[in-house]
Amino acid sequence: MPRLERVCLSCTSLSVRKERRLITAYLLATRETGHVVAATDPAVIEARRLLSQLAPLYPGDSRDRLAEIAINAHELLCLQGIVITILEFVRDTAQAFPPPAAGLPRYEVTCATLVASLSAQRKP
Repeated sequence: MPRLERVCLSCTSLSVRKERRLITAYLLATRETGHVVAATDPAVIEARRLLSQLAPLYPGDSRDRLAEIAINAHELLCLQGIVITILEFVRDTAQAFPPPAAGLPRYEVTCATLVASLSAQRKP
């Protein structure tokens, strides 16, 4: 069994902002793969890229909040038996449903729209 090393993120040279981004991306990547992954794993890199893509679209939400909303929406899909990975879901929200031009966009609405769309496709 591989040895897991503990790293104190506050003792690294990363800024606090980069630490939070890595932790949030790591959380999504771990949910994506179903197991512990290295910080350099392609799933972590993809999660960071997707969060970076979403962040400017939804300036009212932190990356942590974006991830939390996506995870909750993804869990709803799983409960309905809809098979889609968390990163596929986040990718789809970033591409398929651009935020409205007027007003402060809400990621919850985007996720709810995708959940409804995927649920409707599944029903006979």
